[in-house]
Amino acid sequence: MVKCFFILFFLIVVAKGEGQPPDCTKKDVDIRQVRSLTKTVKGNPVWEVIITNKCPCSLLNLRLECRNFSITKVIDPAKLVVSNDGVCLVNNGNPVYDSSNFIFTYASMTMYPFKPLDFKITCG
Repeated sequence: MVKCFFILFFLIVVAKGEGQPPDCTKKDVDIRQVRSLTKTVKGNPVWEVIITNKCPCSLLNLRLECRNFSITKVIDPAKLVVSNDGVCLVNNGNPVYDSSNFIFTYASMTMYPFKPLDFKITCG
């Protein structure tokens, strides 16, 4: 009887996918931007970018599409690394934790439409 219970328990856990990372997609990365009404750099408005991780696990190496990203200044370059190939690395590849916001700012005349490219999922 105990053996049947463990077999049944094992089948339920496997069927539910316990222990497997969740199927997080780009839709789980919410990117919003707010223009500062008071801050400027060299006459350009400062934009605050709020990235919300809606995945139940942390995201590593979150990369954003940022082709032709033209800025006056990234306020904290450690938060956003801009490469020449049109890809930006968020938080130096460090985790963007689940259910939390990651914020960086930049200065530009116009808002840039960041889009998530890819990331790795880490749970636990």
